[in-house]
Amino acid sequence: MGYLVQLVAGDVFQLTHVRLTGVARSDAEDLCVVAVLVDHQERPNGPGPHVAARERRLLEQHEGVQGVAIFGQGAGDEPVVLGVAGRSEQHAVEPDLPGLVVGLVLVASAFWDFDHDLDVHGPMLDMAVMAPLVLVVGSLSADHTIYVERLPSAGETVKGYRYQTAPGGKGLNQAVAAARQGAEVAMACCVGDDDWGQRLLGVLSGERIGTHLARSAHGTPSGTALITVERSGANTIVVAPGANGSLGVADVEAASRLLAPGCVVLAQLEVPLEAVEAAFRLAKRAGAMTVLNPSPVPSELPQRLLELADVLVPNEAEALAITSAPTAEAALARLQQLAGGSVALTLGEKGALVAEPGAEPALVPAFEVEPVDTTAAGDAFCGTLAASLVAGASLAEAARRGCAAGALATTSRGAVPSLPTLVAVEELLGGHSPAWLAKDEGAS
Repeated sequence: MGYLVQLVAGDVFQLTHVRLTGVARSDAEDLCVVAVLVDHQERPNGPGPHVAARERRLLEQHEGVQGVAIFGQGAGDEPVVLGVAGRSEQHAVEPDLPGLVVGLVLVASAFWDFDHDLDVHGPMLDMAVMAPLVLVVGSLSADHTIYVERLPSAGETVKGYRYQTAPGGKGLNQAVAAARQGAEVAMACCVGDDDWGQRLLGVLSGERIGTHLARSAHGTPSGTALITVERSGANTIVVAPGANGSLGVADVEAASRLLAPGCVVLAQLEVPLEAVEAAFRLAKRAGAMTVLNPSPVPSELPQRLLELADVLVPNEAEALAITSAPTAEAALARLQQLAGGSVALTLGEKGALVAEPGAEPALVPAFEVEPVDTTAAGDAFCGTLAASLVAGASLAEAARRGCAAGALATTSRGAVPSLPTLVAVEELLGGHSPAWLAKDEGAS
């Protein structure tokens, strides 16, 4: 008897009698266990393999785990099951095989007739199985920023006092923000086959963000953003999608092997809507959470996409544009009607409004800082919110942490350079100003 196999973190291994639904890390580099929910009505008899104290602790610490299976390495480097241990009993399969290897599995479907014929297939490509992660489906761009005393009016030319280029794009910013809050992050994206494309991928790698779902679009430049920032920190942004517009359904479908319950899929709208919708449908099938930052707001935003979002995260201007409501509060209510899920509506220096189904909206207050550049504040909020949700935080707590990260991001220039670390966010939440919260020497 076999069960459908769902790979979680690549083709690490494949069990014909097991459904893989979640993963975690071992505290040893060369040893991990496989936790399995087993139907105890059908168990073979026989002596069991040795189970170390750390595996026993796994059983004690996780109430839902009914058994531990240990993998070994057989002939031709094929992975095989060494044995299975339940809470009160042990059963050997191939107890004499050497070489314990890595892999932790939480099983959704019980199985019976667990015997010597249990098969394990597939090469062990990467035995460092990933914990639940944040998958970002979004854009990367080359940011060109000019700082001015005030933003120009239509038809007006103003003189800037500073110019800089830096990696950016909502997708990249939010991925980096989540990674700096301690989350495991991977990104599905497209870059151009130019120097900026390689530079953008280098930023992801430098932040330990998975790039195996990234693709270079032949003959296409990388995305570009033209940003103007006035002395108060207010800004305007114009984006040319470039390679970001090449991200397609096939690009995101490869992410299905990464998704499992506990994961978060975070997307923005600087990439084609079809890719975002495909990613969200994959997430739903895998039991992962979906978070949508509907920015920039397209001329036509399909309601089906809103309905696929477990959490919608617009800013005030975006919420008003989507709903045509007169106030943020009215827009919040309308978005809940349209989407049916939760909404975290960011209000800049006023904080954020959070609404969940069946509960009254709540205001999450902002943190007082002296802003110099608000460019990545919203991205810091979104990435931190996603990282907090994947860590098990409530939406209200995730929004509070997002507000702290967003506030800190406004105190430094540029997008990626301004995104705060976990330590900085914790310090601000604790009532302390991070050490680096000094005014930018270029502000005067």
